[in-house]
Amino acid sequence: MGYGTNSIGDGYRSLILSDISFSYPYLKITGTLGQFQYTSMWAQFMDLASKSFGQAYNDLGYSKKWGVFHFLDWNASKKLTIGLFDAVIWPNTDSSGRKRGFDWTYMNPIIFLRPAEYSAGSSDNAMVGMNAKFKLLPKTMVYGQFVLDEFKLSEIINRDGWWANKWASQIGFRAFDLFKVNNLDLQGEFNAVRPYTYSFRNTFANYAHYNQSLAHPMGANFREVLGIASYRYKRWFLKGQLTFAQYGLDPGEATNYGGDIFKSYDTRAKEYDNRITQGVKTDFFYANGSIAFVLNPKYNLRIEAMAASRSEKNVLFHNKEFIFSVGLKTSFRQFYYDF
Repeated sequence: MGYGTNSIGDGYRSLILSDISFSYPYLKITGTLGQFQYTSMWAQFMDLASKSFGQAYNDLGYSKKWGVFHFLDWNASKKLTIGLFDAVIWPNTDSSGRKRGFDWTYMNPIIFLRPAEYSAGSSDNAMVGMNAKFKLLPKTMVYGQFVLDEFKLSEIINRDGWWANKWASQIGFRAFDLFKVNNLDLQGEFNAVRPYTYSFRNTFANYAHYNQSLAHPMGANFREVLGIASYRYKRWFLKGQLTFAQYGLDPGEATNYGGDIFKSYDTRAKEYDNRITQGVKTDFFYANGSIAFVLNPKYNLRIEAMAASRSEKNVLFHNKEFIFSVGLKTSFRQFYYDF
């Protein structure tokens, strides 16, 4: 039991469950048997886009929503690890507005086995995914993820861009002690997410918490490639990052091209011919470099200087930002600014 964030995967990003969002209460149970590790987690999230029906059942404030997550990790060999994932997000109220709260049928800890109430049709949002990594060389691994939010096989075969063929994919690599230099590490990664992925017919059950995605910070309808290099020598630490992405923005609030996961997919712009980066195609570039000296390794207390450049450009605007900072900092978790 805890209050924090969780992440599944081996990449810089996670398309399954990421630690980019605000903290939330959760109960997590993990067990290991031989080559298998199994995790079940139940969590409570907040929907800041809507108020709860507080006057009806004395639950004032923003609406809550709930989630159940299962992850089965299999060490198939000394080099290959494969993981299977499923998740269901459900609202705190039913379709008639009555309080539903935590649905005890979702205490079922078995992956891919959903309660009869869901299989019969409900207001709940489900997705499945796969995570894998392979040790290519002694100090180099490749990894990937694939998420299915919703799909129809016949529509995939037709290749006509049906809106509900919603998926996300990731592929990347990590290399340690590059060129036999101790603590010189390199990571490269590519992510792509189809329009309308992670969204739902309302925000009561979309894949988000506290107005932040539970997966990738860019939401959906984008492609991204990034590279990260780092080097540590004694107490000195250097790091550089480059990120380039293309995504499709909405020209106005009344239009939904599938990038904003807080818009209902019932307001989609079109039924077919939906492609990644549709809408106002935007180029995003982010570069970051930092140098730090660690004063106290136990608390990760460091003096750090950082410079970052951010650019966002399309036919409507061109935003540029440059940030430089020097400070004393400590951190026990990862923070993301490259979106």
